[in-house]
Amino acid sequence: MNNGVRRVLATAGVLCVATLTCAPLSQAAQAAPPVVTANSSPDTTRTVGIGPSTKDGRLDGRPGFIFVGRPGSIVRDQVGLVNYTDKPVSVSLYSTDGFTSATGAFDVLPGADKPKELGKWIGLKPQVIKIPARTTSPIVEPGFIKVPFVVRVPSSAKPGDFAAGIVMSLRTKKSSGAPTVVVDRRVGTRVSLRILGAVNPSAALTQLSASYQSSVNPLEPGSVRISYAFANDGNVTLSARQRVSIDGLVGGAKTVKLENVGPVLPGDKVVIETSVPGIWPEGRVTAEVIADPFVGTDPDAGPDLPEITARTAVPAVSVVGLIALIVIVVGTTLVIRRGRKPSDSPDDTADLLVMVA
Repeated sequence: MNNGVRRVLATAGVLCVATLTCAPLSQAAQAAPPVVTANSSPDTTRTVGIGPSTKDGRLDGRPGFIFVGRPGSIVRDQVGLVNYTDKPVSVSLYSTDGFTSATGAFDVLPGADKPKELGKWIGLKPQVIKIPARTTSPIVEPGFIKVPFVVRVPSSAKPGDFAAGIVMSLRTKKSSGAPTVVVDRRVGTRVSLRILGAVNPSAALTQLSASYQSSVNPLEPGSVRISYAFANDGNVTLSARQRVSIDGLVGGAKTVKLENVGPVLPGDKVVIETSVPGIWPEGRVTAEVIADPFVGTDPDAGPDLPEITARTAVPAVSVVGLIALIVIVVGTTLVIRRGRKPSDSPDDTADLLVMVA
């Protein structure tokens, strides 16, 4: 019997900070999640969960891990695994490298790929862990297990931002006939590391392409479709304000502001596609992309970075208008030719010359 495999990944964001000096968390961060009592209705749609844990074995409210240190630093922390079902669950736990996908979302490497940076430094090699079932007396409380881990930053590590994910995989079989489908449900918590040292924020706009889309009505303007990539060439996480400008001879310049792009991890790029309406078919227009990058996610946190631009020429011709023009020219020519007198036609003149000869 053939087995199909489907993978589902969910990763948590990062909001709270735990430094390599292991400073104590604030009271708000240490607050435990609310306990489900016997009189309440537990969420039966959840199966397992994962998140940062306190040393005494409770989820502490941090949606992820953020570490800051230098080459050679070591940090110890713990991750909590939660079972919301009434039966013990066996899961696979491991750490792997994270990256920014082309759509701008945070993602992690496939399970078969070996991590090379932060995912490797965390040191959680694939292991099977059994999470106890939830308790029902005297209160309903999820099953929980704490897994300590150690991040060992190599002394040769370069400064900059690194990302990883601690991933928990739960494989279940579903069979509604043949074939049997193996569902690999992966949930994870994000880990970010800033290695202190020289900061080199750098970005570029690449893969710029643009095309003109004419309107169905030749008396109305069309639009310019633009695609480009915001690439992070530096060593720290970047975001950017961005806008697109279309400049022509007749309509002048038209600028459209886009949503901020980012955060984008070092070495990654995000592909942006947009359309600027209200552009007349002038034969040729210029499309320009302007990005104002900044470090992290706060544009006012500094430092100030220079704008980056990219531009390209776009043939702006209305296909519908050309077809209409051709029809008009051909129709006018036929009408003129049919309106000529027989004696004025080129064929009659040729026959007369033959007779004279």
